Amino acid sequence: MRTRGRLLVGGTRVGPDRSRDQGTTLPGGAPGRPILEAAAVHGPGPARADPPAEHGGRVSSPVTAGRPSGRPDEGDDFAAPLYGATPREALSRVFRKYAVFRGRASRSEFWWWFLFASAVNVVLKIVDVVSSGGWRASLVSTGSAGDVIGYVWALGIVVPALAVMVRRLHDSGHSGFWVLGVLIPVAGPLILLALLAAPDSTAGDRFD
Repeated sequence: MRTRGRLLVGGTRVGPDRSRDQGTTLPGGAPGRPILEAAAVHGPGPARADPPAEHGGRVSSPVTAGRPSGRPDEGDDFAAPLYGATPREALSRVFRKYAVFRGRASRSEFWWWFLFASAVNVVLKIVDVVSSGGWRASLVSTGSAGDVIGYVWALGIVVPALAVMVRRLHDSGHSGFWVLGVLIPVAGPLILLALLAAPDSTAGDRFD
């Protein structure tokens, strides 16, 4: 069908001096999509690669990439010291490594344990005073409920307390035998306290 010098072919007008238009006319007069699509020429692109996953699907930051954190969800079975441990994590590691004297422990692990043990001792002393009938009576009493609980508590924590102190000394690069400094009057406990508060050292790697 020819209309005003142009040939109407499938809804597309083709003039004598030009080729068929790139678009088509849909019912209702709306313009259609171009006939040729870029995707048909170039084809689908390569699949997007997933980012490398480390430590259980998380990408390590440049700061911590080369330093083991010792968290249980990273598959190291509590072997490395846990820097920046929360109170719950610190107590869990102390009791799970009840009699482990090898390896290392971070400052946060040790000091959270130290605060917890000290708080329990204070509570037990209050129980002892109340159950004995007063402060003076608690000093001479040996069979009150507070005394019995205190003895059980002391026997239960002596091994893990020594173990975490030895591991903390290892992390600061010192031998665990420094724990015997408590036997030296006055100066010994002060020296030991300074070593326990010392930052971690690469010299401690030999204790792993």
